[in-house]
Amino acid sequence: MKSATPLNIINLIEEKILDLSSLIEEMQSSDNQSLFFKHSNEAKQKINQINLDFHSLRQSIDYTKNEKETAKENLSEQELLNQALSLAKTGLWQIDFKKNTVKLSSQLLELLGRSAMDEETDLTSWLELLHIDDRERVRAEFNNFIRRRKKVFDSTFRLKKKTKDWVWIKCIGQSHYAKKSDNLPSLIFGIAYSVHSEKTIDLEKDRLISELKKSNFAAEETALEIIEMYQELAESGKHYIEMNQKKDELISILSVELQSSILGFLSLSNLIYQEYHNFSKDEIKDAFKEINISSKNLFDFLENVLLWTQIQNKKIDYKPNFFYLKDIINESLILFSNVIQNKELSIENKVDEKIVVFVDYDMINSLFRNLISNAIKFSKKHAKIILNNKAIEAKSSFVELAIKDQGIGIDGKAKKYIFSFNKKVIRRGCDNEVGSGLGLVLCKEFIKYHKGKIRFKSKKNEGTTFYFTLPLVRI
Repeated sequence: MKSATPLNIINLIEEKILDLSSLIEEMQSSDNQSLFFKHSNEAKQKINQINLDFHSLRQSIDYTKNEKETAKENLSEQELLNQALSLAKTGLWQIDFKKNTVKLSSQLLELLGRSAMDEETDLTSWLELLHIDDRERVRAEFNNFIRRRKKVFDSTFRLKKKTKDWVWIKCIGQSHYAKKSDNLPSLIFGIAYSVHSEKTIDLEKDRLISELKKSNFAAEETALEIIEMYQELAESGKHYIEMNQKKDELISILSVELQSSILGFLSLSNLIYQEYHNFSKDEIKDAFKEINISSKNLFDFLENVLLWTQIQNKKIDYKPNFFYLKDIINESLILFSNVIQNKELSIENKVDEKIVVFVDYDMINSLFRNLISNAIKFSKKHAKIILNNKAIEAKSSFVELAIKDQGIGIDGKAKKYIFSFNKKVIRRGCDNEVGSGLGLVLCKEFIKYHKGKIRFKSKKNEGTTFYFTLPLVRI
């Protein structure tokens, strides 16, 4: 059999059916009893072979179906990634030294006001888009990056847009060598995003300082107005710097998560491709189960990235309404029923079923998903997770909830950055799952929208409890 595809198996079955038909004709025309008995045994053998081929055909069809479903999931993840990159106003680029070409993503083309026709161009033409005052500096930085085999290329420069205007770009990349002995990398790839606003503020600040130095400070009121304007610009610049730092941290976390997931997909799919004929049906099913779990985790992570970028760009709608709190929690728990069963965990939802809260459903549903997911991820087999509420005080307008696990706890270093981005603190769950911390950053943002508070207590190897408050409705 050349390849275990449905078409090849069907052709083989047709050939065996023709052989069987010929054998049956010989049996019908034969008067010799021993010859008839011999042909009868041969016919039985061919029928058994055809049954085996039908079984192989069924497996091949199941495998093809799973491949299509996996491809569909991956396409959905790619669309979500594109949306996240678009909202973050970040593009991708790649330099291919073998082809001497530069390839830009649609997000970067849009930033430069260029069409899909400019997606791939030669390296010389692309370098001509650099501002003449930046060209030599960037060329030197680029050559230094290659010559010294630095891990990261990091540069800021101006590029010409289609409209002939100039835009300041922050460019970060990494190199890939086909062989360690190669002098030149085969590929350099990375991300790029606009820092035009920050640069414009810096240039305006320098201009104002220069004007202040040249003036004689004759008019005190005018000087005070200029200083006040400078302070406003400095505050605005500080805000942009903070946003840029958050964006850099997010991009770093995104790179780690994507690299980890994609390497996992590649490793498992390559193993199936190379050793397909040696796998049983159950082994193939288990492999696809692993791919499905990894795909779901990656999908959830990208959904968190999308939510975070929407919050930062103030594009998320806050629509609070009245809900029974326990109903929201139960709906979140349903999503984790399989993993709870696989880990043999005990979940106790002790929240009072009469409690009504005034919240945005999507935000609080996402908050519970992230906190419950964390409790499961960092809990060992047979552990217990408890959700309950603190007794409501007479005049309180908030209800305090607690989610307690008996997991591995949080160490001292991670506690400091638990509600903020930090690419140096990457936690791993009990089954070696990567925890980026983005979910807890989102939880803090969601609680802030509801004027509540969130905190935690944790002891290493004994577990963690997250406490948070939500607006209470008295009925």
